[in-house]
Amino acid sequence: MHRRVSLEAEQHINARHLEIQAWDGFGWTDLLTGITLGGATTQALSFSNPDAYIIYRMVQTGGVTSSSPWIQEVEFKTAQGDAVVSAATGYSNPGGSGDRQSAITVSTDITLSSGTIAKLVDGFANSGGCDFNGAQSGKHITFDFGDGAFKVIDEFKWYAGNGSNHGTWLFQGSNDDSDYDDVGTPFTLNGPAGGGSVTYSNPAYNRQGYRYYRLLQISGTTSGSPSNWEIEFKIADASTPARYFVGESGLVTDIADAVDIRGPIGADGSAGSQGLKGDKGDKGDPGAGNGAPFELKETATPSGGTITTAELTQDSAIIALNISAASDYFIQFSYSLDGSTFSTPATFIIGPAGLFGAPIAGGTVCNVNAFLTGLLAGYFVAQPAHFSNQASGFSGQPGAQVKYLRFTTVNGSQTPITMSGDMKVLTPGASEPLP
Repeated sequence: MHRRVSLEAEQHINARHLEIQAWDGFGWTDLLTGITLGGATTQALSFSNPDAYIIYRMVQTGGVTSSSPWIQEVEFKTAQGDAVVSAATGYSNPGGSGDRQSAITVSTDITLSSGTIAKLVDGFANSGGCDFNGAQSGKHITFDFGDGAFKVIDEFKWYAGNGSNHGTWLFQGSNDDSDYDDVGTPFTLNGPAGGGSVTYSNPAYNRQGYRYYRLLQISGTTSGSPSNWEIEFKIADASTPARYFVGESGLVTDIADAVDIRGPIGADGSAGSQGLKGDKGDKGDPGAGNGAPFELKETATPSGGTITTAELTQDSAIIALNISAASDYFIQFSYSLDGSTFSTPATFIIGPAGLFGAPIAGGTVCNVNAFLTGLLAGYFVAQPAHFSNQASGFSGQPGAQVKYLRFTTVNGSQTPITMSGDMKVLTPGASEPLP
């Protein structure tokens, strides 16, 4: 959910040099700086905020807090904001018009009297196409844009030989060809009288990218009268990389297989969608989480005994290690604020379960997914999401933006030894808000 926010606080905190920031899925934006809290029991902080953000925070940039006042309440003046805007769409973008038979796989369960369903994307908008047998109901036409595609469509044109309709349909999108989201509202599918195109728009739904789109017939029947010539899409001109989520045993691309990496919320309470705090009782069940959407930023390869990320600008990242060494080894972690000076390495893989402090056997591949957050906030914490060798989280206070992370394979003498494998760096995607 994206909201526009202003802030009001009761009781003074007596802290100086604060700022209010907001996160849109890419990075933090300063909304109000130079704040001084204190001196009044109720203080309203107003600022211009025409945009919608996912997360808001107040950051202390100087001064000290006071232990004297009770902090009673923070209230927000909010409005529902629009979702993150997608890339610009157009009929001339790839996949929109022309002969797209090599780029789009079209399938259907409609029985045809002539032609093939693939002719709907062959580039001929006034001839050819295919004819449906009449009186068919509950049918679909599915468009697969291919592995790795992530397309946004906010309008399409249906070309047909006359105005006879095929009943009421829905336009839908999916990333697995199983679970579909409605993209727009029901409409009657037909061409114009005398032949040509009818345009169907769904601009309010131009927020989510999909690999699969389909036309789903929800009532009425097909007509055997018109020739169905072509469909054209007003489509985003670029595909977003596949999104990654943290699953129970590694990285997954289907959100249905993801787990909630945040854990339960609230010490006590009844079971809820996220273990929300309720009446005093047993600890709440965290429930089925939907995971956080991540997309691949880079795949790094070792240099000697080290492997280092490219520059990071995000507040959080998932590091997916898939590395080994020829002889027994430990893995050390360090960070850098400038790319040249790195922190003192800390051992973060401490050996196989049951062998505390023992090295990882030479030739054993170590697969570890570690979730890091707070990279922009002057601190960081890590939560191992899955590991094949025993892992421990790491934390510290770098005091500034962490720009690079480095992992090193060392022997028992703390001397680097040659590493093999790779490291994937995943950062939050922008297509879907973090809960």
